[in-house]
Amino acid sequence: MTKVQTYLFFEVLKAVVIIIGGLAMLALLAQGLSRTDLILENRQSAITYFYIVMLGAPQIIALLTPLALFVATVWSLNRIHKDSEIVVAQAAGMTRWQIASPIMRLAVLCLVAHLTVNLWVQPAAQRAMRETVATARADLAHQLLVYRHVSIIADRAAKIQCALNFAALKGRGDLLAQFEFLG
Repeated sequence: MTKVQTYLFFEVLKAVVIIIGGLAMLALLAQGLSRTDLILENRQSAITYFYIVMLGAPQIIALLTPLALFVATVWSLNRIHKDSEIVVAQAAGMTRWQIASPIMRLAVLCLVAHLTVNLWVQPAAQRAMRETVATARADLAHQLLVYRHVSIIADRAAKIQCALNFAALKGRGDLLAQFEFLG
């Protein structure tokens, strides 16, 4: 590739990465808000939550790649045309195919990346997400007990400290109490 072709390739590539990155972050935020039930209802950790949200990224990236490539190509060519860089390249002897070849190369790279994501990455991520969500929802310790109150009882004269924990079983409403001698 000539310097003009390399310049055009990286201009379009930079726009594609910015568009995919921005829209993917926005989509992951929206998807993450719909997954907050894992933390609220199932009492899972933030690491599990972020892991499940990130497993949805390949699907979002696969949806955004063709659109981002189109928008980035139109935007970059419009900007380069507005700055008369295409006219200068054609005046220097470049044909239209030589000007379009970096964009076609980027399109082929995006095609291969899109195919790889759709055939291998996305199915593996969806499988891992289903397993993680099923494991999180099947965690019996968090499903059965809802901790309500912790009381610490202290007698400073006798130097005794005790903790009283209350928990309720979901569904049945039975109250469980745990008494701990803290020393």
